[in-house]
Amino acid sequence: MCPFLIFWVCNFCLCFMNCAQLAPETYEEVFKAVFKYIDRIFSLVRPRKLLYMAIDGVAPRAKMNQQRARRFRAAKDAADEAFGGERSRSVSESEREKLALLEQKKKLDSNVITPGTEFMALLSSALQYYIRLRMNVDPGWRGIKVILSDANVPGEGEHKIMSYIRLQRNLPGFDPNTRHCLYGLDADLIMLALATHEIHFSILRENVRKAPPMVRSLKGKVGGKGVEDYILDLKFQFVNIWVLRDYLALDMIIPDPTIKADLERLIDDFVFMCLFVGNDFLPHVPSLEISEGAIDLLMTVYKKEFVRMGGYLTNSFEVNLKRVEHFVQVLGNQEGPIFKKRIQIQKEREVRFRGFSTNKFVPNFSKVPSIESPILKNSQNDQPRDEKIQRSINCTPDGANIVVDKIKLGEPGWKKRFYNEKFGIESNDDREKIKRCAVLKYIEGICWVMHYYYQGVCSWQWSVLHSLLSSLIYDIYTSSNCFQY
Repeated sequence: MCPFLIFWVCNFCLCFMNCAQLAPETYEEVFKAVFKYIDRIFSLVRPRKLLYMAIDGVAPRAKMNQQRARRFRAAKDAADEAFGGERSRSVSESEREKLALLEQKKKLDSNVITPGTEFMALLSSALQYYIRLRMNVDPGWRGIKVILSDANVPGEGEHKIMSYIRLQRNLPGFDPNTRHCLYGLDADLIMLALATHEIHFSILRENVRKAPPMVRSLKGKVGGKGVEDYILDLKFQFVNIWVLRDYLALDMIIPDPTIKADLERLIDDFVFMCLFVGNDFLPHVPSLEISEGAIDLLMTVYKKEFVRMGGYLTNSFEVNLKRVEHFVQVLGNQEGPIFKKRIQIQKEREVRFRGFSTNKFVPNFSKVPSIESPILKNSQNDQPRDEKIQRSINCTPDGANIVVDKIKLGEPGWKKRFYNEKFGIESNDDREKIKRCAVLKYIEGICWVMHYYYQGVCSWQWSVLHSLLSSLIYDIYTSSNCFQY
């Protein structure tokens, strides 16, 4: 039993609207499936004090830029898929749009799950009806407080929930032993849960590694018996944040015995370091991949340099930039070996793929010496070998449309090629100018994200792209030696 159950609803809708086997045709079918899903989660958690349902409202501009790019890409891919292969190259854009609209009429478009649409307004009304019905009929719903924050309330669902938790902690009489359970698959939920410093915190999520077998053979529509069976057969798991805190307490022990580290501040630094391996608001650092052990590398460098950099990187949401600069410089020394190791693995895969495709002997690279690095030890995992090899050489299954890598990370001169390809600049002065500008805006970004995680939105208008372009435009008008971008 859990006093608090808090989650946001849009994930349910995406689950059904993006599943080809379920293929809903009406909003009513989606709403019925959402109700069934909430019933299942409610029965698993059994909240006793509060049920907080949050729907994503208008997000900060930094998140909206990322959402817009993803949705435009999905719409374009859907249109291309609707036309198919060679035919898509020979038709006009107007015909492409018409066919895309016809395809969208056959199935619901998940892009309607955004604030301001008719779907979100109807979803809010449907959930209000559902809540009243359950509180009047279901004994398990009686005696608990239910809060519905719909798309009319600005902010992402998970951050509205965290804001509510922070507010409750500041109220007199708050019980520090209150248990929270948050539903969702986003990795950000783990970081947000750590940032609350609440000990009794769990995250409920589907076990994505064990999807129900019936999903592959399900032919029924949403609202039928097939969907109910699908929901009942879903496997869930609890991520207990207090267990993660215990592991972090062991893994982040500072080797210097004279230092008595504060676990809460170590956790804040861990949340901060994880920003470098990817988030919704900042560009991804090319040399850091979670699948290659980047988090282990960050923790190793942090523990080794803790004394030399002067202590903790953060104090809650406040970032110590001088210490972060030292940390990033040491971390940057690993960039060259990381890229060289990737090049080595790339060449090995290409040779293996050629040998596999021609039925020739495949050389054994087990004796090839590896670069000393705490990462890249799990670079070949999970995916089938032939599929991974094809992806690694950036080609389609039929061998056409090979993607040319113009930057070639890790090879001599790759930094100059990077700035030339991404920003269209050639001279050293322009390169240094864009570096200073990018570093400044990236620092703004990490400070903005930390404030967002710990205190809420400090600026709704800020985004790293908008901030960077504004600086570049200002520089063009104030400098006589302007660079091209």
